[in-house]
Formats: sequence, C-alpha cells, structure tokens
Amino acid sequence: MPAWPDGTKHFKPAYVHTREELKVLILQMNAGRKAVQDRLQGITPPCELHKKERQIWAYMKFHPEETNMNVITKGAKATMHMVAKHY
Repeated sequence: MPAWPDGTKHFKPAYVHTREELKVLILQMNAGRKAVQDRLQGITPPCELHKKERQIWAYMKFHPEETNMNVITKGAKATMHMVAKHY
C-alpha cells in the first residue's frame, strides 16, 4: 500500500473490469496524491514535537476550521487528553 506525502496510507480496493478502467483509477489516485503534496509544500512540522503532537499538528493544518475535540481526536488518532493539552 503506497504511503501518501502526509505519511498516511490509503487502502482502495480496485474493482475494475478492464485495463482501461484500472488506468483511470490509477490516474485518479495519483491526482489525489499530487493534491496532498501541493498542500504540504512549505509546511514543515516542528522537530521538537512528539509523534502524537505532530499528528495533531498535521491534522489541524489540513482542517483548520475543525473545533470539535472528538473529531480532532479521531482524525489525528490521538487521545482526548493529548488533544485537550495541545489544542
């Protein structure tokens, strides 16, 4: 499974009937990866942060409008305590 530029891995089952459909699916996935890469340019996480803090930081960079701590906790795959401490 390929790693995206933001470090996440996305599983996408490929149910296609022809090679042409598979080529289209691959092009769509590559376009999605390119979009993530473009958003990440110029964003470098601080080196001093621990792993979970970096996950929260990265999630908040991509979702700045999010204010619900439960959603942030699930999205950043962190504990509620870590989100409350560093949000």
